[in-house]
Amino acid sequence: MKKLGIIGFGQMGSALGRGVSQRQPHREWGAYDKLSENLQKARDQGGRSFSSVAELAEWSEVVVLAVKPQDLPSVCGELKPWAGKKLVISVAAGFPLGRMISLLQSSRVSRWMPNLAASVGECLVGIAHPDKLSGEDAQESLELAQALGGGLILSEKLLHAVTGVSGSGLAFVFSFIQGLTLGGVQQGMTYSQALALATQTCLGAVKLLQSTQQHPEQMISQVCSPAGTTIEGIRLLQNSGFQGMVMEAVIQAAERSAEIEMAELEKNS
Repeated sequence: MKKLGIIGFGQMGSALGRGVSQRQPHREWGAYDKLSENLQKARDQGGRSFSSVAELAEWSEVVVLAVKPQDLPSVCGELKPWAGKKLVISVAAGFPLGRMISLLQSSRVSRWMPNLAASVGECLVGIAHPDKLSGEDAQESLELAQALGGGLILSEKLLHAVTGVSGSGLAFVFSFIQGLTLGGVQQGMTYSQALALATQTCLGAVKLLQSTQQHPEQMISQVCSPAGTTIEGIRLLQNSGFQGMVMEAVIQAAERSAEIEMAELEKNS
C-alpha cells in the first residue's frame, strides 16, 4: 500500500488516520498540522508526524488535504513542487476539481465528500475524479476511502446531492430519531429508554435493507399488517407529506451547497 500523508489533523484528518490504522494496518501514514497537540494525536494513533508540508510531501505517495477551504490555496502552493508526482485528495467543501488542478498544475487529484460518520468508520464517501485521472489513481482513492467506511464514485456535479443525502442527511436522521424518542416519552417511557429503542430501531432498519437488498417500500409492506398499528402511523405520515418534506430538505441542502461553492469561486476569481 502507498504511503499516506495527511495535511491537517483535525476531525476529518484524525478520522482518516484512525481508520487507516484500524482497517489498513499495512499502510504507512503520517500527518502534518500547525498544532503540536494534533501532531501528538497522530503519533498516538500510530502515524508519523512531520514538521512541514514539504517534509510530508517528500515522504508520502498519496496526500490528503484535510484543511479548511480558506487554507487550501496556501497549502496547495506549498505542495505544488511535488504535484504530478503523487495523488492529491481534497476533502474541503466548496473547492472544485478545476480549482485544485489550476493551483497544483496537475490532474492527479481526487475530491472527497465525507460526513461526520467518518469518525466511526461508517461513512460512504462521495468521490469525484477529473476525466484524465489514471485508473490506478482512481482505484487508490477508492481503496483509501475504505478506511472511512467505503467510497462511491460519482460525477463532480452530483457531490452537492451527496451533501444533501449524506452530509446534511445525518442531521435529518438525528431529527427523526429525536421524534421517535419523544413519541416514546409521551407514551410513558423515560427519555433514555425511548432513545435506546429508537436508535436500535434505526440500526435494525438499515441492516435489514442492506441484507435483503429489497426496496424500502417492500420492507414497509412487510411491517404493515391489515388494519394494524403500523398502517395507522404510515397513513398519518403520508397525509402529512412526510416523504415530500424529507425530499425537500435534501434538495434545499444540495442547492445551498451549490450556492456556497459558487460564492467561493466568485470571491476567489
